[in-house]
Amino acid sequence: MGGVDACFDLFDNLSEAVVATDSEQSIVYVNAAATELFGYEAAELLGNSILLLRADPDGRSVLCAGTDRTAYRRRDGAVFLGVTVGGEIHFGPEHAPGSIQIIRVAAGMEQALDVMERLQSISIDSSLDFDARMRAILQLGAEHFDLPLAIQSRIDGDDYRVEHCVDPSGQLQPGTVFELQGTYCTHTIRAGAPTGFHHAGQSEIREHPCYLGFELESYLGCPIEVDGRVYGTVNFSRPAPSRPFTANDYALMQLIAHWAGHALSQARSRRELERLVRTDHLTGLLSRRAVFDGLNWQHAHAVRSELPLSVVLIDVDHFKRINDRWGHAVGDRVLREVADACRAVKRQVDLCGRIGGEELLFVLPDTDLEGARTFGERWLAELRSRRVSTGEDAPLTVSASLGVAQLRPEDTAEGLVARADRAMYEAKAEGRGRVKLAAVGV
Repeated sequence: MGGVDACFDLFDNLSEAVVATDSEQSIVYVNAAATELFGYEAAELLGNSILLLRADPDGRSVLCAGTDRTAYRRRDGAVFLGVTVGGEIHFGPEHAPGSIQIIRVAAGMEQALDVMERLQSISIDSSLDFDARMRAILQLGAEHFDLPLAIQSRIDGDDYRVEHCVDPSGQLQPGTVFELQGTYCTHTIRAGAPTGFHHAGQSEIREHPCYLGFELESYLGCPIEVDGRVYGTVNFSRPAPSRPFTANDYALMQLIAHWAGHALSQARSRRELERLVRTDHLTGLLSRRAVFDGLNWQHAHAVRSELPLSVVLIDVDHFKRINDRWGHAVGDRVLREVADACRAVKRQVDLCGRIGGEELLFVLPDTDLEGARTFGERWLAELRSRRVSTGEDAPLTVSASLGVAQLRPEDTAEGLVARADRAMYEAKAEGRGRVKLAAVGV
């Protein structure tokens, strides 16, 4: 490859870094500018893979033709965004072509464009759930600003709560709460705009509790708004001073905060939709789908653990008669009173949902048949103590019939409920307003 080696001499005095690789991506040439940019001696690079210089070896690949923006890592660990111009290079007919890359540090606008493109990629990546999306946003900002401690906070009055964070030391965890006045974010909230301190020890905040307690020299933060109100902040910091922040930095900080707020708003809407799907709109109890999802989980748990599991099926007595005589508004009041009775007696581990018009289902973990019967009697007594206004002189006393069944080894979740349902109809046949146990063999 002597002729090709001579060609490399053309790059020796070029001011931009030049790296050449063979067909296996092993480095065969670097110029002086490349060793200065990356902090390696030439001998340390030759023969190594070019991926050694990549901040994310599994991420975007360096183009062999055209231009690409790539995150590189220097020998000291510092990451920078580089603009790479690449092309093929031929070592002769007996060798597969390699590549040559000319690399320079990206200018401010190029770096801003890269951040915007990566934010867009994060926002549309369907493989990321909310927590992963927020961590990706924080990681992106931490890398771009070279401020490795990244936090997305929720601010409630004087409380500053860490909701998501990236902390290389592993010391800071989500859920940690600080006093807002003890954080640099108090300045950000007060300003209502991106705020930064690149050398806190030589600034007006050198007496701030956060500097005195944690000695964070560099800080860059911005308020997050969700649905038009301040939700918290997104901020980045490190113990060492940094370069002074520029107008581009503050503009990008605003953009990152906007994307974080968008992710939080989407998550809030999704949680509210899930809550609506899982909640019966009239009674506030679990929906049919939610209570049966819970029952299926408890059924599997009971089978694995060999712990008892019981269900109580409730049907309001003479509910059609109530609707026919006093109207559906009174019928709705009856169902809400029945639901209140459920909430009054249920344990924290119990599940209770409306599964039909006037039918409700209790799922009682770690409860045998006798315990479920006692529970049903207590619930029935609670219901009898309540009165529902009908708009007439005498309030209405509500009655219900209950069927109780305990899980047997051969029962499916549906089979368990079906046995409770048969017991409930037996309670109605025997006069209503009572608890009936499912027969062991039925």
